[in-house]
Amino acid sequence: MNVARKAINAIAKVHGTNYQLGPSAELMYPTSGASDDWAKGVASIKYAYTVELRDRGTYGFLLPATQIVPTAREIWAGIRAIARLVTCNT
Repeated sequence: MNVARKAINAIAKVHGTNYQLGPSAELMYPTSGASDDWAKGVASIKYAYTVELRDRGTYGFLLPATQIVPTAREIWAGIRAIARLVTCNT
């Protein structure tokens, strides 16, 4: 969870957007057959993450075009934070 927390903190620094950390079934809704299920169950990836879009209920999965770049900047900051931790700890 330390890796995910670092990513969330990096994301928040970009535009102040607060992402939540926890099991997707508890934060959103239960699903099966998603990419994180495959990563964990089939590919045996130790830590599988699901990142949802930044919407808080207005647009769902269909963010307006004006939200694409801000969302990408946030997520890129999170990915960079994860990469730094992984490369420093291997």
